[in-house]
Amino acid sequence: MKALARWGLGRRLGAGFAVTLALLIAIAGLSLLRIQGLATTLDRVVVLGAERTQALGRLERSANQFMFTLRDMSAAELSAGEAMMAKARNNWADFVQALDEVHGLLPADDADVQPLVVAVRERGAGVHELLPLGEKEAEGRGDTAAFFAIREQMSNQYEKWSGRQKEWSASLVEVIAWDTRVAQATSKASIDDAKTASVFVVAGALAALAIEIGRAHV
Repeated sequence: MKALARWGLGRRLGAGFAVTLALLIAIAGLSLLRIQGLATTLDRVVVLGAERTQALGRLERSANQFMFTLRDMSAAELSAGEAMMAKARNNWADFVQALDEVHGLLPADDADVQPLVVAVRERGAGVHELLPLGEKEAEGRGDTAAFFAIREQMSNQYEKWSGRQKEWSASLVEVIAWDTRVAQATSKASIDDAKTASVFVVAGALAALAIEIGRAHV
């Protein structure tokens, strides 16, 4: 302070201004970095996260619709066989399309989700086996015969096929739960980034104020 007191007024004002300016530039730079990080996090939450959640919703609905169609077959008349087979094939095609869409939206660096999606695909394929099995047993006699064979399979081996559907449903629940956890964690990260940015701004402003007060009393 004594050394500063020997400085001329112009020199002291210049030095104080330089320090304050440097501090403000540092505050602006750090705040910008934190805001950019916040923007990236929000992009993951709002854009990518929402797209993934919607795709997983379509995946779950298409899988459930396929299982509903199979269950409806057990009580349907033979006259509905062709329509039911067509509906089941369309439901499965919707599931395959939704699964491909989900794959494109999964984070490549998350090792937890890959086994979950593999389980969804494999357990779904286990349920889907009913269709080619019925077609094989129909021996080229058409969809009505395939429908009848599928219906007989589900009736004669109810525990097997209902068990596979339950396992498939459970795997879908697990991957939806993973998405919920990721969304919550990303949302928390965005809140933490916002708090950190606020701390930088407030701390920098207080520091600049303290320097100005100290300079005024030199």
